[in-house]
Amino acid sequence: NGYSPPGQKSTKKDPGCPTAAFEKSLADPDSDGILSAESSTMHSFKTVLPGIALLLALSIPVQASDRYCVIHIPKLYDAQKPAPLLLVLHGYSLDADTIEEFSGLSELSEKEGFIAVYPDGTTDAEGKKGWNAGPGFDARFRGVDDDGYILSLIKRTEKKYTIDRARIYAVGYSNGGFMAYSLSQRHPGFFAGIGAVAASTSIPIEKLNAPVSVIHIHGLADPIVRFKGTESFRSIPSLINRFRELNLCKEPPSIFRNGAVDGEIWKGENGDIALYVIEGIGHDWPVNEMKTGESLWNF
Repeated sequence: NGYSPPGQKSTKKDPGCPTAAFEKSLADPDSDGILSAESSTMHSFKTVLPGIALLLALSIPVQASDRYCVIHIPKLYDAQKPAPLLLVLHGYSLDADTIEEFSGLSELSEKEGFIAVYPDGTTDAEGKKGWNAGPGFDARFRGVDDDGYILSLIKRTEKKYTIDRARIYAVGYSNGGFMAYSLSQRHPGFFAGIGAVAASTSIPIEKLNAPVSVIHIHGLADPIVRFKGTESFRSIPSLINRFRELNLCKEPPSIFRNGAVDGEIWKGENGDIALYVIEGIGHDWPVNEMKTGESLWNF
């Protein structure tokens, strides 16, 4: 259930920099596997795109193996001012590079000043990357501690950059959106808000107990994560209604309509909820119908 935008392929890029510095960062017990922007004259472990700030590719040892990750540091970053952090989780069969490319969130970070973190999931028996995002996924990614990896990644990023702990967010597409929901429940209060695109949760409704601000974007023609749910995945209306209860959303929603996009936004005492549904869209990250990346961040 991965999504490959037209004309784009999921391929790892040539690191584009001397490997000795990267190997030293992994070998140095004090380095945390992350090179700081000031550590050398080179600019990136990935090629720096024109007009875009520093992109760091890093590996962090987790469960005796290294994982690839991309961190985007915007030009607006100032170590004296805590920056928001946006965790971006790819879908099943995708990877960090792919979602960094098609989401547009690195470009948006240049305008908004947040740090974007794109980790890789682990590879299953079919050679596809994904996340251990709750019931049903644990069979495919048995024994994988994605929670531990993600929290460790965020903490290590905090050691190198000044992060605003009150503004750490998680968003994800498909399996990555499932993971965002799971993180919000398994680590209450850690994330200030979550966003999900073409996703749901396999956690039973009655076991969703932690309030959190949520923005959810879904195509009504999604054949994989069906809007009305399946035996394995919760329906989107039941999922949103549960978070409305948890967030104490007592007032009627604000209504939004623009072409094929219908939106409802509820204000709550424990956090706000936004649901955007799109006619005619399947299991996709909408590009033409709405500015998905901007909607996720601006919420």
